Amino acid sequence: MPTTIRHCKPPCTKPFSHCTPSGVCGCDRGYTEVMSSHGFLDYCTRTPGVDNYKKADVKTNSGRSRPGPAQAKDVFTQWTLRPVGPDGRVKMWVYAVIAVGFILILFIIALSFLLCQPSSSSKTAAPQKPLSLAYDGDMDM
Repeated sequence: MPTTIRHCKPPCTKPFSHCTPSGVCGCDRGYTEVMSSHGFLDYCTRTPGVDNYKKADVKTNSGRSRPGPAQAKDVFTQWTLRPVGPDGRVKMWVYAVIAVGFILILFIIALSFLLCQPSSSSKTAAPQKPLSLAYDGDMDM
């Protein structure tokens, strides 16, 4: 049936869903159907590994295909650092960053201790005796 005549019962109100030719709700391309125990569409989930955004043809779409907010968000999420892997464990590079940071802090503390310590040349010099002035009885004083 054409889309205008086709009716699904219950109607397809879930995000990324549409009414299929067989009269049941299905998911858009790049999404997988998750069905309820009654056999109706529960929700649509993104299919992993499917490239939903094809490259635009430069000759036919010049200036018309700018990435929308969803595409810009996908590009941003591809380049973010994820400290936790898909299995829920912390990745090895996180431990390396923590170790390097700890060593850097220790280096800064040691360096500041060495720079703020009094110099050894002033410690080894013998203290000078105070200059005493004695009156020898001359009048010119």
